[in-house]
Amino acid sequence: VLTSPSDTNSTLAYGNTILYDSMEPWTFSSVHFLDEKSEGKWKFHLKDRGEGNSGVLKSIELKLRGY
Repeated sequence: VLTSPSDTNSTLAYGNTILYDSMEPWTFSSVHFLDEKSEGKWKFHLKDRGEGNSGVLKSIELKLRGY
């Protein structure tokens, strides 16, 4: 879940939507933040719900596009 400085939440992937061994590189996008200001603290929440092997988040980058 990505949360904007205005506390708008966007779930970028649900449940077992992603079943790949490697997601490098992978891009998610959302339109939930339209018309919001980008300045401020953004939060990213990741939950590994898989059984058995756990995943590893190596890095994350937030790119904001708009005007």
